[in-house]
Amino acid sequence: MSGGGSLTTCTAGFSVSSGPYAHGIITAEHCGNSQQYFGRSVLTWRASHAGGSGDVKFHSSTESSDARFYYTSGATRAITATANPVSGMSICKYGKTTLNTCDEVYKFNQCRGSYCGLAMTHRHRSDGGDSGGPWFWGSTGYGVHSGFKTYLAIERAMFTPIRAGASVLGVTVKLS
Repeated sequence: MSGGGSLTTCTAGFSVSSGPYAHGIITAEHCGNSQQYFGRSVLTWRASHAGGSGDVKFHSSTESSDARFYYTSGATRAITATANPVSGMSICKYGKTTLNTCDEVYKFNQCRGSYCGLAMTHRHRSDGGDSGGPWFWGSTGYGVHSGFKTYLAIERAMFTPIRAGASVLGVTVKLS
C-alpha cells in the first residue's frame, strides 16, 4: 500500500505508522471513516482532526504500507523527507480524479470552514475524490489535500501541512 492510492471517496496521502499500528495512511478528515484501498477492505479508522491544525485522518491497515507515493498515474516514488511548505515554492499534488497537477504555494494559516492552519496555492486544480492526496515536490512530502476556497475572487487549492497533520494525529510519516 502506498500514499496517493485510490480510496472509496478520496485519495490516500502518505503512508504512516503509529504506536501499535505499523502500517497505515493519512488522508483528509472530511473523507468518510469507512474507506477501502483500491476496493480492498484493509483500512480501519483510528484518529481524526478537524480544526486549528488542519483536515487530517489516520487509518491503520492490515496490509503493509511502504515509504512510497503515487506522483502520477500508475507510478510511485520514494518519499525521503517531509518539510514545511514555503511561500512561492513550486509544489505538486496527486489525486485519483485530476492526477498530477502543480502550482506555487501562496499563503499559510488559512481556514476553509472549520479547517484552519491550511496552506493555500495560487490556483485550484483539483476535483472531488482528490481530497486527502499527497502534496509534494520531488521526493519530499509537504501536505495532504483538503479542497479549495475562493480567495480574492480566485479559486485556490488548500492543504494541511504534513508535519502539523502528522503531529496532531500522533503518526510518523514513513520515509525511505
